[in-house]
Amino acid sequence: MGLIGWLLVALAWADRAPQTVRSALADDVAVDWTLSRLEVSATGRHETFRTDLALAEQEAMDRVAARIGLAIEGVPVREGLEAARIAEVVARAGAAWTVVETRYHPDGRVDVVGAVDLRDVFGPWMASRAVVPPTQEAPVRSGVLLDARGMTVRACYAPRVLGADSVTRMDAALWLDVAGGTPPAVWVTTPADPRGVAVAGADPVMLRVEAVEGCTLWLGADATAAWDREVAGTRLTGEGRVLIVAGG
Repeated sequence: MGLIGWLLVALAWADRAPQTVRSALADDVAVDWTLSRLEVSATGRHETFRTDLALAEQEAMDRVAARIGLAIEGVPVREGLEAARIAEVVARAGAAWTVVETRYHPDGRVDVVGAVDLRDVFGPWMASRAVVPPTQEAPVRSGVLLDARGMTVRACYAPRVLGADSVTRMDAALWLDVAGGTPPAVWVTTPADPRGVAVAGADPVMLRVEAVEGCTLWLGADATAAWDREVAGTRLTGEGRVLIVAGG
């Protein structure tokens, strides 16, 4: 599908507010796969709102800080692999986090949402498995869009893509020059999401996912042939220009 088809798809979804792809890992712990960040929420409370607002906020932040390390270890990397099993990630269990949302309540409660950028968390692991890019010139297409809508796919940081012949087409390995700060794929709920368009570009290779197994995506025969013809041997997957549309 060329530029016109891509624009038609975007227009068809333009009236829907883009939602991020999220996975709840535990109470008050979730991953926003569209933004590639882990979020931990906590609440602090003191009886006197005017006097103890700062104390309530600090209490909530302390609770977030206490949970960040363990929360990181539970982030799914790929099917059957969580962050706790990757030494490079476990070593970064105290990864820096920032406050992305604070909510104040009249009864003295303060809610704080802290987030860790998963690109920082998984950067060492991605760098350790980075590969040398192909010598081919810039690819003709701008990215890869994998349509998995309507399927029960469990999002993860480094998804795998297999062809109809069960041979791996994408193993989430990035090129050496981008591996440290780029996610292998970005997850969205609609092709019209501007964050997805920024990843896949204006003229992506659009492929329908035939089946899923957890966080592993399987292509049908036609999609496999299209992948081998237009994606294999290019820089697209190694640059992280892969968009996965899930949900709905």
